[in-house]
This record gives sequence, structure tokens and C-alpha cells, in this order.
Amino acid sequence: MVEAMWQVLRHAMRSFRRSPGFTVAAILTLALGIGANTAIFSLLDGVLFRPLPLSRPNELYMLYETGTTGVSSLESGSGQRGPPQSRRR
Repeated sequence: MVEAMWQVLRHAMRSFRRSPGFTVAAILTLALGIGANTAIFSLLDGVLFRPLPLSRPNELYMLYETGTTGVSSLESGSGQRGPPQSRRR
């Protein structure tokens, strides 16, 4: 089994030496694929998989802003549920 693996590797090296253009294309394709995979995993790991670095994440605040046209994407409020007009002050 090990001898068969060495035989396949020797054949692959001979093929790569015969066609250097294909060799460069294969190496660049592998490098781009590995690099993209690493970058995407690093991004997802930092954003989705790790918890927030806060001691009390339940005290986060959501901001609301209300105007004459209604509620926009930035609205003022605290960590309590519901928009600010539904809470008593």
C-alpha cells in the first residue's frame, strides 16, 4: 500500500514536470481555495461562533428613533422589549 502511494506520487511529479502551466494553475487554484476557506471560517468564527466579550450581555441596548413618518431603522430605547413609546417613564 505504501509502495503504491509512492508510485502514484512519482507519476504525479513526472506529470507536473511535463506541463508546468497546468502545475502553476493547479497550485494557484489550491492556494486560492485554501485562502478563501480560511478567510470565511475566520469571519464566521468571530461573528457567529464566539460569544460577545461582555460580562452582562443581557444589558445590551437597542436604539430607536421615531419621526413623523414612523419608526426608522435606528430607534431609541433600552434593553427592555418593545419600542420606547410602549414603556412608562
